[in-house]
Amino acid sequence: MLLKLNRQHWQIENTLHRTKDVTFKEDASTIHKDNAPHSMAALRNAAVTFIKNFSEPAIKKIELFQRYPKRLIRLLTDN
Repeated sequence: MLLKLNRQHWQIENTLHRTKDVTFKEDASTIHKDNAPHSMAALRNAAVTFIKNFSEPAIKKIELFQRYPKRLIRLLTDN
C-alpha cells in the first residue's frame, strides 16, 4: 500500500512538475516576492489543465502558444 502511494506521488510529480519546469521554466523563476510565487504556480497549473483539456499533447500546444501568444489570447477571448 505504501509503495503504491509512493509510486502515485512520483507519477504525478514526474508528469506535472516536468511539464511545468521544462515548458514554463518554473524552477528558474526569479519571482520571489510576497504571494507572487504561489499566484504564478496557480496560473501555471491552470494553464496546463486548460491546455490538456482542449488540445493534443499539452507540451506541443504550450510551446505553440509560447511562440504565438496571440493564438492563445484569441482562444481565450473568442466565444
